[in-house]
Amino acid sequence: MTIAPDLVMVLPRPSDLGRDVRMDHLVTARYGERVVSFEGHIEVTGGDFRMAVIDPLGRKALTVDWNGDDIVYSLAPGIPETLQPQNILADLVLIYWPPEVLRRALAPAHAGFETTAGHRAVVRNGIEIIRADFSPGDTTPARVSYRNLALGYSLDIRAVQCAP
Repeated sequence: MTIAPDLVMVLPRPSDLGRDVRMDHLVTARYGERVVSFEGHIEVTGGDFRMAVIDPLGRKALTVDWNGDDIVYSLAPGIPETLQPQNILADLVLIYWPPEVLRRALAPAHAGFETTAGHRAVVRNGIEIIRADFSPGDTTPARVSYRNLALGYSLDIRAVQCAP
């Protein structure tokens, strides 16, 4: 999956997350001068990942179903083609999957994955390409500031983990 120009990440499997998760997200996305807010709902159970994105009017904007082998997505009419479900999936994987899984996923692209308390970054040739900063002290971050510097967009994510 392409996450930046000339940078392809080998997408890990949903089960590589290592746990079942249900989360709701409020996302504010910025791309150039454009700002869009939406709700995202994700569920990872066993080997399956499901996501639904709801627009500000409460309509389903897109869905993603991923079983580790196949990714099936649908976009509602009127959703800009620049909104790529596979990029949203890659962003979530880079935010939530364990560091060791992400290092393996990025190794074929000769990119590194750095992590410290409250921070993650994809780095290639010493240049930070993607950066995520987390709320201090959260194991399942309640707030994430995510920037894809190579593609020029950022996400402000507020997340709530739901009961399984």
